[in-house]
Amino acid sequence: MPPIFKINLKRNSGSRPDARKIHYLTDGTVTEVKFFDALFNSTNYITNKNIRLIKCEKTGDDEGVSNGIGLIKLAKNYIQNSNDFIKGYDKVLIIFDLDVYQNNYDEIIRYIKEEDDIIFSYSNPSFEIPLMMCLDENFLVDLDSNTREKFISNDYVEEDRYAYWYIKTHYSFDSKDRKSDFLSVARKYANAKQQDVNIYIDLANKSITCNLIYILEKIEQDDIESITYFSKED
Repeated sequence: MPPIFKINLKRNSGSRPDARKIHYLTDGTVTEVKFFDALFNSTNYITNKNIRLIKCEKTGDDEGVSNGIGLIKLAKNYIQNSNDFIKGYDKVLIIFDLDVYQNNYDEIIRYIKEEDDIIFSYSNPSFEIPLMMCLDENFLVDLDSNTREKFISNDYVEEDRYAYWYIKTHYSFDSKDRKSDFLSVARKYANAKQQDVNIYIDLANKSITCNLIYILEKIEQDDIESITYFSKED
């Protein structure tokens, strides 16, 4: 397994030397990468000097890893072998879609309960959900039950999955195009913070889900230990 390539973000230049490091790793190579590059480098939403965000990129054969379980395994290997990671203090944030698991999250849930050094950010069905929450402060409010069900199933509409088709059709935004204006979306991040969306993995099979906004707020507050992934704790 080749090493993960690390990039220190420009906006972290003022972080304290002993700041907690959040190494983040995404399943996608375009949508999530472009959004986080814009959000973390060109906006003021993460400003806590006690936090240092570090972008991690997959290398070699791992470049094709594009699912949550694969990211978890990469994160575990990185934690075990990195000289730049303090166990029990630093974290690896992984961002991934849930639709590939077809509403069966048992393995994901097992890892969530076992891995204290990993922060899990997930969207159901896909990362288009937080993008649309940024683009439209009323995105979730305006959805009827039939449309919500279509998002959960995320079946194909012509050649595209429903969520991807929806963001292109309703917002004229191509989330898979590197040339799309992700900076303008990131600058509307405040819209997403205002919306009520399911954040719990145990309810994700029946709900449009996105815990990204919740996770980033906890990181900004340096309150990572209070993050919860379940509607009812054991």
